[in-house]
Amino acid sequence: MKQLLRPLLFASFALAGTLAFTSCGDDTLSRIGESIQPGHDKIEGEATTLEFDAKTIATPTLYTDGTRSLLGALIDHTGSTVTGEFIKQIRTASPTTFEESGNAQLTIDSVDFRIYYDRAEGEKTSEIKVNVYQLAEPVSARGTTYQTLGAYRKGATLLGSATLQPSKGTPVQKGSSLNYLSIPLTLDLGKKFYEASISPTLKDAFSTQARFDKEIFPGFYVTPATGKGFLLEIAEVALLIHYSVPKKDKPTERTRYVKSFVDTKLTARLNALSSGDVSSLTASSAEYTYVKGPAGVTTQYILSVDQLQKLLKTTPKPTTLPVPSGFIGRSWMLADANFSIQVKSPEGQLTNLPEYLLLLPADQVKEYFSAQVQTLQAGKSYLSKKYEAKNNAYQFNNIARIVTEHLAKYATYNEAAGWTITTPLTLSIVPVSVTLQQNTITGISELIRPSFVRLSKASKDLRMSFVSVQLQQK
Repeated sequence: MKQLLRPLLFASFALAGTLAFTSCGDDTLSRIGESIQPGHDKIEGEATTLEFDAKTIATPTLYTDGTRSLLGALIDHTGSTVTGEFIKQIRTASPTTFEESGNAQLTIDSVDFRIYYDRAEGEKTSEIKVNVYQLAEPVSARGTTYQTLGAYRKGATLLGSATLQPSKGTPVQKGSSLNYLSIPLTLDLGKKFYEASISPTLKDAFSTQARFDKEIFPGFYVTPATGKGFLLEIAEVALLIHYSVPKKDKPTERTRYVKSFVDTKLTARLNALSSGDVSSLTASSAEYTYVKGPAGVTTQYILSVDQLQKLLKTTPKPTTLPVPSGFIGRSWMLADANFSIQVKSPEGQLTNLPEYLLLLPADQVKEYFSAQVQTLQAGKSYLSKKYEAKNNAYQFNNIARIVTEHLAKYATYNEAAGWTITTPLTLSIVPVSVTLQQNTITGISELIRPSFVRLSKASKDLRMSFVSVQLQQK
């Protein structure tokens, strides 16, 4: 369906759409309303209705290179077991010394592995036994996600175990959302660190991370052993070595110390997440698509070549050949297209819907989350409005530029065939968490807590109108 829109009416639509996002970088595909057009320009708008295709694809790993991990086992809303485990190395510092090193009466009193978490999904009174191993060899990757890390158990040494219960976590300070649980480890690990710190041949190994990982401590492998019921979102881990020496003035009493080592963004880490069998969700369906995270499935929306060709029918013939650079995006562009994703929750099934979805080209998802900072950029990435059950939909403001840029990149023109395109546009959605300060977005990160959404695949819910604009000189 096409409809010619009056110029002034279109201009108001376009301006409203372009205020929704800020852009950075190359602004070749400038949006109408961002600059004052010369008075002799004539603006014409035409609406074209297109229909997306939609499919569910498996996403067995996370995209993000995050320092956060999940630990535990939980039956999610689809009946599958989500399992989280991780490998983390700890940061060295040079020189590493213990108070009163060399004192013959220094003793290692206890060694703790401390897990800091700020979120617990599931039943907080559930119990899961967790094993902590020392790796046989250090790893070098940072943030890579697998479905299991079981292969790293080969040659690993069990350092300690504990049955964890989120409700028994200790806040790091009063009123804080960050809690910790401790797992006691073998005293031999503390002795190893102390003896290395005073050894003429090993104390220098604390000077670099590579030597520390190889010669002192290759890292922790932490995995649930038995039990189900919760997943902890791990912000940090720490190794705490408690030791003491007799007081000089009161030998029957002891002075106590603690030496701590933590993981950082600079230390190697591996995450493993398994969401169970997702074949029932990825099976072809005429009614629904799904989003299940973390490391499960997501939905992709596709504008086929045939659908994109409908837009190109509204693209004017260039007045000169070869086609001027930036012709699509300057002389002709798309300027108004709001996108809505309809939620169709299963009747009677509890769901854990993410508050926000991110929409971006499928071939740019990994690159987006591997960047140091995740930002919103028109034509590159779009954040939905916060989900509200009353709307029963995830709503995105004007996404016209992402389609315009695709056409600018892949559409070609020749006298015989006119405008043509052979590359479809595929968009992915990713559940994300958003950090707000005074109603301003200060951070976007991939959501790693369990979520499940069923989305409509009905034709009426996949149709949307794109307004194209032609700028003509008199």
